[in-house]
Amino acid sequence: MEVEPLRSAVLVALVMMGMSLAACASDVAHQNFRTIMQGQVGKSVDNPYTTRNRYPDRQLSIRQLVNGNTEEEFKTGRGLRCRTFFEIDNQAHKVVGWRYEGSEQDCAIVP
Repeated sequence: MEVEPLRSAVLVALVMMGMSLAACASDVAHQNFRTIMQGQVGKSVDNPYTTRNRYPDRQLSIRQLVNGNTEEEFKTGRGLRCRTFFEIDNQAHKVVGWRYEGSEQDCAIVP
């Protein structure tokens, strides 16, 4: 048996395993991002552990919504390329919703 074809086959198998693991890790990182951001909902705007209070320098904009609430936009995720929007109920002083704009690769937090 020739050694060179065997090495090539092993190399191809290792590359494919690495790609599979990377794809799986990407899914986990995106789900982790979604879980963490969903965990912000229901928290007080005064909570020091919310994204909006921990990273005030990442805030990009604030706008009034038609329903009277406020929406705050932040840079988040990998390389801060994801945009995350938190809806704030101004009367209850709580985060009542969130959404994001960006790819699953950008909107990710590695566990």
